[in-house]
Amino acid sequence: MGLRLGWHAGNINPIDDVDWRIMALVRPDLFVYIPFEAIGLKELRAVRQLAPQGEAVVRPYYVPQEYNLAAVDRYIDDCRRALDEALQVWPAGSLHLKPWNEPNQPRWAQWEGFGEHVDDLRHYNEAFCRLADRIRAHAPGVRLHVLSLTDYHDVRCPGDPHDAPYWLHGWDGTGATALTADAIRAGDVIGCHIYLHRRGEQGATAWTTNIMDEFYGARYRKIRELWPDKVLYMTEAGYPSPGFWPSKAGERIALWLRMVAQDPMVGGVALWMLGTGMGHNGHWHDGKAPAAAVYDVARWQEGAPPVSQPDPGSGLPPLTQAYLDSTRQHRLRLNPVAALKNAIEAAGQYCASHEFDATPAGARQYGFDPRTNRWHLWEWTASGGVRIVWAEDAV
Repeated sequence: MGLRLGWHAGNINPIDDVDWRIMALVRPDLFVYIPFEAIGLKELRAVRQLAPQGEAVVRPYYVPQEYNLAAVDRYIDDCRRALDEALQVWPAGSLHLKPWNEPNQPRWAQWEGFGEHVDDLRHYNEAFCRLADRIRAHAPGVRLHVLSLTDYHDVRCPGDPHDAPYWLHGWDGTGATALTADAIRAGDVIGCHIYLHRRGEQGATAWTTNIMDEFYGARYRKIRELWPDKVLYMTEAGYPSPGFWPSKAGERIALWLRMVAQDPMVGGVALWMLGTGMGHNGHWHDGKAPAAAVYDVARWQEGAPPVSQPDPGSGLPPLTQAYLDSTRQHRLRLNPVAALKNAIEAAGQYCASHEFDATPAGARQYGFDPRTNRWHLWEWTASGGVRIVWAEDAV
């Protein structure tokens, strides 16, 4: 199973022009959204055009309230309606339903949660099993996400009280004795949220160490140990807001993704998040353009050479998915590619990769000069031979 990378759409906000540009650079192979707010059929169809083989996670909002089955049944009806809309765009096998986002949030937080006490776990267990039966009858083939917890009281972490009710395992630390075990077995996918940010009590080095830390970037491994046969989808990941946005954020996320992609039981990652609304987003935007971090993640997704998007005034085509697809479907004769490779190396530069952007009339490749710390875009054409068409400082 390959790792699908995509985006969590902005809550209650429409997809704006910058968001579309971001998704053109980093394909929404996994697209998570709240239905019935700012995203409708028109937007969903446009998202699928960007990633025809992608998957969508439908996340109907649940108003936190005292537990009762009548409220559960109303929510199940909302889920049915949301899936009926999504099924007009994606086939059932490409759709996920993520009910009750972060159910371990306390109800007083007014943020969808069931609560954080023992009875709340039992209520969730009952409600999810009830939903699973009805959704499977209504929309066969749609995969159900279970849990998608906020990152506390899911697995044991430093500082947790000994009597904390854990959602993923029981008091003896095994998954089978979890109070939500019936729900987890009824789900197809375990959802989780994995953030890499530095918390207030941590030192500055945590920006780096948290990427691989067992209680931060690698916490998903603890979930995998408890439920090894369940595929994981990370429907929120990365850094939560501009206040938790480190330098070289995109490079750090790409480093983390390289680790995650090594686990075949992790099916997808949706980065938090598009949009600029709700007062805590916008960190992927740089004014009216995608932030530099978007290009770092795009290079990871595509395996493209590690350079920044050229300035539009350079006359170079933007390195969008459509452009890369249009160039890589061709194969050049050996001589032009070899000539370009030899020219780059003769100039004392390193080729960025063994893969060359190519058209029937020419080839392009990036060369890195370690002496000047600059990237150069080299080009070979039948009429002009080899030349450097653009250069910039490495980031």
